[in-house]
Amino acid sequence: MLAAELTSGSAASLCVDARRSTREMKSAARRTGSNTDKNRLSQPALNASKADARTVRSRCSMPTTVSIHPTTIHRVERPWPRCGQLAANSRSLFQRALFHGIVAWSTHGAGMIDAKLSTFALNAVRRSMPLDQWDKFADIIVNDRRERLRNFSKPDPDKSWFGCLDQLRSQGFVKLPSTLPRPTVDAITGYLKENPVYKGPHVFAFDGRARSFDEARVDYSMVGYRSDQVIRAPHVVDLFNDPRLIDLLEAYLGCVPTLYSLNAWWSFPANKPELIYSQYFHRDIDDWRFVTLFLYLTDVDDASGPTQVIPGTHTPAGMTALLQKAKSQGRKVEGFDAAGSFVSTMGEQYSEEVERLFGDQVANVVGPAGTMHLVNTVALHRGLMPTSKPRLIMWARYGLGPTCNSSDLEHGPLSKRLVPTFMADSPRNRFVNRLLFDFDVGPEY
Repeated sequence: MLAAELTSGSAASLCVDARRSTREMKSAARRTGSNTDKNRLSQPALNASKADARTVRSRCSMPTTVSIHPTTIHRVERPWPRCGQLAANSRSLFQRALFHGIVAWSTHGAGMIDAKLSTFALNAVRRSMPLDQWDKFADIIVNDRRERLRNFSKPDPDKSWFGCLDQLRSQGFVKLPSTLPRPTVDAITGYLKENPVYKGPHVFAFDGRARSFDEARVDYSMVGYRSDQVIRAPHVVDLFNDPRLIDLLEAYLGCVPTLYSLNAWWSFPANKPELIYSQYFHRDIDDWRFVTLFLYLTDVDDASGPTQVIPGTHTPAGMTALLQKAKSQGRKVEGFDAAGSFVSTMGEQYSEEVERLFGDQVANVVGPAGTMHLVNTVALHRGLMPTSKPRLIMWARYGLGPTCNSSDLEHGPLSKRLVPTFMADSPRNRFVNRLLFDFDVGPEY
């Protein structure tokens, strides 16, 4: 059961209706002769009416949710989000004021447009804060989410993959203990080859022109798919909602995850990387806390474009340890401090400096088709261009909520009837997948 915010305009109209009700009762009493005991409007009734008006007026200053169920709709009062602690930790009065404004805006937003605008606004605030501080804010947020989303949590999670937690937390990446069977990989790959592709690795880099796979592989070194194409791929939604995976992610993130982005792209052999952001060492900055699942749909070895990760670079402590090691090896580290390395503007020069300092620490993530690995992509990472054979890779990103990279920004949630999935209709599944598809809306005919 998901919650939609009641707009401040609606709350204000409730206040007006309550005040109007009180005035009309008094007016009726005067018209019918309030001096007689028989017709007099009783003082207790008036007091009750005034109390109702005060109650509704108080609701105008408190967020109100409307809980929606297929058969029932009812109001549920809830207190303000516990955002004061977040704002108090902001680094300037401007950030504090803006943070409170955004919370009020998003809470009383007037629909989807305001919700998206508030997502972008909060993203702007987050990016104005030091990246190495984000995890502290994430702790505050997930503590609040854990309480608010407790009905979506499982009392007995499947801990089959919990053995991955230690490495994911300490190193920033881990290979999952399960590999997709070849028939499943072939079904996904066959579906994608039949779909048109676009120049670039993801929708934010596309040129807008759809091409056939056979045409594009001759002309371009990298092509990708729209997220709605990826969502419709066979097995994909069920794979990325594997209970073992979702329970592992909830333990890692600290609250029930939101699956907010799906992407798939091809890389074709090239002698050197194009001037594409993902080909250089960089950090992703989608959310306060998030994690990416990479799925190889072709065999990937050192010559076919492996993902590279520098273990430990997802935390300030890990960066400090690596810098100390580089210094002990005689490398010049001045001007490259642990906190300063968490920057959102990167490129070729930054990547070369990272490689100079930490090149001997780089880990190549390789494996046969069907291999899956989780990466905290705040860690320094990149995808190499293949030199021997094409590479097809897919990602699924999980975080604390909507982001500026959410799939819903492309097209809005799809109808679940258009998605090939055997997923059960449960409150937990609805919440995790709410940005990808809608369980209730049917396709247009």
